[in-house]
Amino acid sequence: MKLLVTHSNPDFDALSSLALAKLVHPGAVVTLQGSIPAALERVLELYRDRLEINLADVAELIVVDTSDKERVAPFGPLLDKVPVTLYDHHPRQEDAIAAVHGLHREVGATATILTLLLTSQNIAIPPELASLALLGIHDDTGSLSYPSTKSEDYDAAAHLL
Repeated sequence: MKLLVTHSNPDFDALSSLALAKLVHPGAVVTLQGSIPAALERVLELYRDRLEINLADVAELIVVDTSDKERVAPFGPLLDKVPVTLYDHHPRQEDAIAAVHGLHREVGATATILTLLLTSQNIAIPPELASLALLGIHDDTGSLSYPSTKSEDYDAAAHLL
């Protein structure tokens, strides 16, 4: 099984990145960890199936919106046992998660990276996921106003619109 995870206490970029990464990795199982903010919990009810995960069944780990091992601690035992695919927009730390696949770009949001990847692969993003991805981009870029916002964030948002 492919397991899709993000950091503890996810935000809208993390949630939307999970949804977009599931389009890149069909059949992957998505899980969340940590406390979920109330606003995110309401949105989650539209998108989430509750599943129990047996870590022994995981053949690949797909991590979105973080490369920090501490932020995916419950899945730490998998980091050295299975191939890791990583999609992240944060500056790389010295002790970052080692990945064999994925994309790292210092843009405003991980949802930007995945939107552009899906676009380049001609994979359609359903309207409800496009709306969620726009929330992720706007949340992590301060509605496209933070200094970390790049032209790619605008391109992704335009595509999602």
